[in-house]
Amino acid sequence: MTNISFQKIIYPLPSKQEERLIDLHVHSEYSLDGFLTTDQLLRRAKRLGIGLAICDHNEIQGSREASHQKEIMIVPGIEVTVKSGTHLLFYFKNHSELENFFKEVVLPHKKNNPFVIDLCLPDLLEEAKQFECLIGSPHPFDLQKGGIQKALESGLLLESETEVIDLIEAVNGMASRKQNEKAINWARKMNKPTIGGSDGHLENQIGTVVTKVKGSAAEEVFENLKNSPSIMGKEATRLLKGYIEIKKELKLVLRKDGLKILTDQIQRGLRK
Repeated sequence: MTNISFQKIIYPLPSKQEERLIDLHVHSEYSLDGFLTTDQLLRRAKRLGIGLAICDHNEIQGSREASHQKEIMIVPGIEVTVKSGTHLLFYFKNHSELENFFKEVVLPHKKNNPFVIDLCLPDLLEEAKQFECLIGSPHPFDLQKGGIQKALESGLLLESETEVIDLIEAVNGMASRKQNEKAINWARKMNKPTIGGSDGHLENQIGTVVTKVKGSAAEEVFENLKNSPSIMGKEATRLLKGYIEIKKELKLVLRKDGLKILTDQIQRGLRK
């Protein structure tokens, strides 16, 4: 089972030469609720000495931009939200695979609301089988933010259908400790490897949760994510989480199509 340490990370963090420290869940300004430019993310990663997986909501421009440089390790990824509101993470060996997945699966179903695609959860999982990817379940017990447990409890997904999920996000920086502990227990029950990420939207969040994994290139990291890498880090404070949620709401309502998106989310039952 993965070695998980709930502690604040003090940088620089010593690691073995063959190991990489990677924040496997960060967002750029290309997410509907993100604020950081790709350059800001890369500068932060360089300062801390870590790699990143820029997993924007139904978007890959941030990961695409970051892939053009070679100094910071970038694990290609995306966070996809289906029409019922469940979130899934997808990681790829290289950026071309991510591009193909985005063009063939996400883009054709990304219509009225950039935050969700018009696919149900089982169909997305089925379509993902065409690609060499790792499927992760982010913040699985945060039921207000797309945790997969809500889909299981409501019958939108069968327990047997979760077998295709490769990774459980056991430590999410925006989840509560109780939610993360439930995720750890679920991963043990499912016998699935675990990962961790900050789910960072602001600069000081990036690198607050990292996964320690072997690999000198993204392809090696991709393979070794399945080998129960170590996780360390700590959740954001309730005050910071509240501040981030306010910023997210302001960004949304200030968009030209903000009211349209809000209305769509209410109609889908994604907002109370």
